[in-house]
Amino acid sequence: MNLHFHQLIKGTGILSLAGIMEKGVAFILLPLYTRYLTPADYGAVELFLILLAIMDIVVSQGMDSAVMKRILYDKGGQPIEAYRPAISTGITYVLCCSLMAGTLMILFSGRIAPLLFDQSGYTKLLAFGAGILLCQATYKVMAAPLRAAQKYATVAGISFIIFCAKLAGNLICLLYLDAGFASLIYGSFCGGVVSVIVTIFFARKYLAWGFDRDELRRLMKFGFPLIFSAIGFLLLSATDRILLKTLALNAHVGLAHIGLYSIAAKLVFVANALALTPFRSAWPTVYYRIARESGAKQTFANFALRFFALGLLATLAAHWFAPSALVLLTTPEFYAAAPAVGFLMAALILFALNDILKVGMNIEARTHLLPIRVALAATLNVILGVIMIPRWGIVGAAAATMISYLFMDAFTIWACRNFYRIQYDWWSVGKLSVLAAALFLVPSLVPLHRMVQDPLHQMVLDLGLKCVLLGIFLLATLHITKIDLTSLLRRSPGGIA
Repeated sequence: MNLHFHQLIKGTGILSLAGIMEKGVAFILLPLYTRYLTPADYGAVELFLILLAIMDIVVSQGMDSAVMKRILYDKGGQPIEAYRPAISTGITYVLCCSLMAGTLMILFSGRIAPLLFDQSGYTKLLAFGAGILLCQATYKVMAAPLRAAQKYATVAGISFIIFCAKLAGNLICLLYLDAGFASLIYGSFCGGVVSVIVTIFFARKYLAWGFDRDELRRLMKFGFPLIFSAIGFLLLSATDRILLKTLALNAHVGLAHIGLYSIAAKLVFVANALALTPFRSAWPTVYYRIARESGAKQTFANFALRFFALGLLATLAAHWFAPSALVLLTTPEFYAAAPAVGFLMAALILFALNDILKVGMNIEARTHLLPIRVALAATLNVILGVIMIPRWGIVGAAAATMISYLFMDAFTIWACRNFYRIQYDWWSVGKLSVLAAALFLVPSLVPLHRMVQDPLHQMVLDLGLKCVLLGIFLLATLHITKIDLTSLLRRSPGGIA
């Protein structure tokens, strides 16, 4: 258990750097963009990215995950080069699908652009969107063998190059070409092109030209059900934005609400890039190996408990420090995003936790259950959103999303009980939850405004108190989850490349 936990922590740590560099341009440029763009501009870009994400899922069809499983679980022990037919088949299939989807996007750009941007003068952005789609879909499959080989340093290096390309593209388009919110799209296109070129170079020994129908059938048997699950996930995460626009008084107000919501999500990006996205990338390389060992279910239960505990810590930190972060990074018109940050962090944690809870569905090839759990959660999200958004705005949208992900996690545990039952430590889950709730109430019960009159001193004391409370929760987490921090830090790399 400790060895696997160390491998996962090390892989996550290295990939966190990759995640920050690959997706960090939007966050790094947040102070600049919030001065050049309005919340409505951010809302338009958010809808455009949702469209690209949906199309990416459709054309990818879970091929990157299917290639990973083919390498790590189906015939474990062979060198990755032996799986070139599967890798090349996945890449060829995704490339053809993305070309067809991109062509359709360009042909119907005149109808799509007014729906996204509330005006028809941005049809050319759909052509760049088609290019982004092509690059993103092929990059994921080409990078799968590098992840399977646990070449995390190489993945981090590729991400650094992509980061530089995106950053340069954004800055040139925004400051020199004065392209406005389209700069975000042009920058993503630059990063996409570079990602494909660089990944081909570093993964060249795993790549080859070819197409095998038998391999395609094997890959699609695992990957095809993931389409519906992934689309469901995206719709689940996008429902809040869609409802924010639909339930608004007018289109401009709706885009402004989406913009504020997007800014709140950008703050959550820090945890997502530092830990959650890298964890989700490293986790398949670990759990398929764990599944072959005795005591695998207990190991998965321990992983889930530790992840849940650290997620509670991250949620408290996000809720407490969001107002200060917005003051430092944005302008006053974006400060209203702060109350939604804590709920979005909790939702993100519950979403990533599901990767641990659903291992039984992947191991036992019950992937047909994946879209069912997402569909139920998405339905609940719509119902809660219609009820909560008119009254609480972006806070209601974030809270509805959090509750929906919580329901999805509960359903996943329930669905796996008959074919891959894992005995989770519910007593420890309860203790951590009660402690987090108690610490959450402490700052509101301490009358700092009566103790200190100066606003600056109040802010310093408030931040200091919250840091102490986070430290208390961290110590409790280490004790309850039995994490030996000293041995974890001293342990050798354990074979991680």
